[in-house]
Amino acid sequence: MTTSAAPQDIEVLIAVDAVTLSEEVHGSSNIAYPTMLTPAQANKYIVMMAPRRFMKNPNPDSNLQLIAVTNDDILWRAVSYAPIRNGVLLMAFNYAGGNQNVISRPQLVPVYKYTKVQRVEDQPQNLTSELYTDSRWQATCKTEGYANYNFTIATTDPGNEGNTKVLGYYKWDPRIDISFG
Repeated sequence: MTTSAAPQDIEVLIAVDAVTLSEEVHGSSNIAYPTMLTPAQANKYIVMMAPRRFMKNPNPDSNLQLIAVTNDDILWRAVSYAPIRNGVLLMAFNYAGGNQNVISRPQLVPVYKYTKVQRVEDQPQNLTSELYTDSRWQATCKTEGYANYNFTIATTDPGNEGNTKVLGYYKWDPRIDISFG
């Protein structure tokens, strides 16, 4: 990629081992004071990845190293490895150091789209469309460099009949490294 290429959306997936994290590290019950994960803990429970063509480091970890161009949008969403047992939500995204101008201020944006779903009562080949509502965080690449952010996540227990319960709040401070290439 070069800086003259047309801007693209860079989808970043934050995969969290929410079950093991909740079992091994006591999460805060107060979002204002989340439990801070050490770098070793963050790398044990959290991985940030993007399509390979955007990854500077082929071995993803809890930091993010991207190859991008000016005005590329970075779109973050968080998922749990075991969402039926424990979910995860990306709750906050705050600047913590480095070059604050590497990316624009991250914003939470809604996502509405129709997706194909297999219903248990139907044959697997019979798919139905359902409106999918979610959210993600979005920022725009501005310049090369790095910045550190505090990401806050909530691990959740989906409970019965949609009664989701927060198990704990955690934060870590990943380095976001943008290279134009």
